[in-house]
Amino acid sequence: MPLDRQENLQGRIVHKYLGGIMTNIRTSIKCVVSLLVAIVIGGCGGGESAKPHAPGEIERLNTSESDLGDVDQYERLFQLRILLLKKSFAILESIVDEATAEEAAASWRDLFPIQVEAEYLEGRLVEYRELDDRRSESRRKYGPRVEDLRRRLLERQAICQKLPFFQKVNKAQREYSEDLLSVKAFEIQHGHAWRANGPQFVIGFPPKVTPEIDLSGEKGTLEVLIVDEETGALRPQREHIQCGGRAVLPIQDDKGGCLYWLRPARTADEKQHPEENSNGR
Repeated sequence: MPLDRQENLQGRIVHKYLGGIMTNIRTSIKCVVSLLVAIVIGGCGGGESAKPHAPGEIERLNTSESDLGDVDQYERLFQLRILLLKKSFAILESIVDEATAEEAAASWRDLFPIQVEAEYLEGRLVEYRELDDRRSESRRKYGPRVEDLRRRLLERQAICQKLPFFQKVNKAQREYSEDLLSVKAFEIQHGHAWRANGPQFVIGFPPKVTPEIDLSGEKGTLEVLIVDEETGALRPQREHIQCGGRAVLPIQDDKGGCLYWLRPARTADEKQHPEENSNGR
């Protein structure tokens, strides 16, 4: 997928969620209400963007990768948004003391691959005006639920902000936001891929292709996780990937097609203290 025709996800997120309200990104990340929450709830419009896109700025889906006429991608987009809202709320609701705050901080970072995939999908759909009927139908079907979930999420975030032990979660949210703002397109032969701080990669492969990525210009060892797009569950794979060359990822099943998240592999000590070691920090 040529990078010169693929929209920069970072620019889209900055424009869409910050608009002209905040001009200093580094300062905005420290806002009382986390930018992360704004990002999670802000994209629930189901394929619309505040930014008009010039022709060619977002690459049309290749028929070899996916056919929007065969798959209701607006349905998939709303389902991803709802999944993000539900998991975000569940994380905040679980916080009752210092220990659960640490667990919540680690869990928040695990939303990353679903968030990136949802932003990617929305960016691909925004210019498909011929699918307006599908977008409207999905809005009618999912709109009330989305509104209710994001209202509850904002209320819960406001409550959690007052908790004395919420600082660790705030830190995880800020780092998550910074990672989202670092996302850029990464070239692969089939499917789509995004690179962010870490380095970490979110990669979507279509069925019937070899899930291969060229990491020749990267350094370090990466953990491979397969992402369940229905539940958001992450399935760590046994083998890690060493950067510095081409790597073939494990195949999920016979159906083919899979969403992967590659992130820096953690040592035994880092696994015991995940709040102190997020994405290579």
